[in-house]
Amino acid sequence: MIIELVLVVAFMGMQLLRGEDLHINLAAYLLPLLFVSIPSLLLLSAFTVLFDVLPGLKGAVGNVLFFVIWIFFSVMSISNSSSLWDVFGINAIQTGMTKEAAAHFDFISANEIGGSIGYYPIEGRTPTFEWSGVDWNGHLLTSRLIWVLAAMAIILLSSQLFNRFAAAKTAFSVKLPAYDVKNKVVEREERKSYQLSPVKRDKRVRLSRLVRAEFRIMIKGMSIWWYLLVLGSMMTSLLVPLDQIKSWLPILMLWPLAIWSQMGNREFYYSTNELLLSSCPRLYKFFSVWIAGILVTLLISSGVLIHFFLEGELTYIYSWVVGIFFVPTLALTLGTMTRSRKLFEVLYMLLWYLGPVNDLPYLNFLGLPTGYSTLYIMLTFVLLVVGIMIQHVQEGNLLAGFRKNTKMNQPTKGEYHEKLEK
Repeated sequence: MIIELVLVVAFMGMQLLRGEDLHINLAAYLLPLLFVSIPSLLLLSAFTVLFDVLPGLKGAVGNVLFFVIWIFFSVMSISNSSSLWDVFGINAIQTGMTKEAAAHFDFISANEIGGSIGYYPIEGRTPTFEWSGVDWNGHLLTSRLIWVLAAMAIILLSSQLFNRFAAAKTAFSVKLPAYDVKNKVVEREERKSYQLSPVKRDKRVRLSRLVRAEFRIMIKGMSIWWYLLVLGSMMTSLLVPLDQIKSWLPILMLWPLAIWSQMGNREFYYSTNELLLSSCPRLYKFFSVWIAGILVTLLISSGVLIHFFLEGELTYIYSWVVGIFFVPTLALTLGTMTRSRKLFEVLYMLLWYLGPVNDLPYLNFLGLPTGYSTLYIMLTFVLLVVGIMIQHVQEGNLLAGFRKNTKMNQPTKGEYHEKLEK
């Protein structure tokens, strides 16, 4: 709402600066805010709360489902002529603009639903026309009220599901054994006969062992349904005809999202960063996570690669391998930079929808069938260098903080120490 109010003030300033009209009509600015923006924001907030309290929807799966639902609402609002299904109120504004524009310009069709923005190239001075605004009739206001009621119904449902602060139904108590001095003396005597094996230090850090450990951690903890979906998608990749493989590939690249998003930030989420840093150097940890993420992506998309190899499509194999390297590198760098999984999940879903799904130029990181492999090879290299630089910066900050704490904890020489020296 704050962003919307800032925009309203900015639009008023634009009107005055451009000299369009020195009279500010508050109703013309506030009515769209009241009848268009607020119902949409209420529905957005209601879905956000529902996904936060519904079990199983707080992670990557919930984010993907939320994104799909919101894209569906957006498409329905733009392409549907009925104001009842216009969730965002876009169609009510665009249809009125289009009809008014069609009355002034012959190249615009009055029957075009919603109109288009920016699709008509005009050379020279852009022609303008006057539009009196939306007709806030009873049918339109009723449709907006329906979505407000839908948002309230979702909130009521969420309140029934919300039990985060409920007391646990079962409680248990642990009875501590009584302290027995005699038994402790016997234990000390028996402990003297024990002989522990010596600690063997290995100065070399084996990267292969770290990669195996990271790979096991990444694929561990997933539900049985995830493993079945991955196995089914690998088999489906072998059976889908080559002319339809383009529609199947974006779906395949959704399964590893939960694994990619934890790269570079898992130790911060579980507060084990210091423990891991005491075990191996930062760069070894960085590259082990990077290689393990690539191996997981390679395993999930192995059916596609085998299919391309059997069809003799070496260009497709090359483009797909570039995508296999790019996505884990993007996830690792963003996770290391932000110490959170949110930025990657949001950015990847936008990139996935605009690129592989809609085949927008230069955003299709899969590179099929148009090839932008060279671009994404360069981006992968840049992201990898940035990630390594972040590792050096974080390691330098850690060492500086350690030296500072060590210096602060050292005893200072005072009067008492001087007396002892005398």
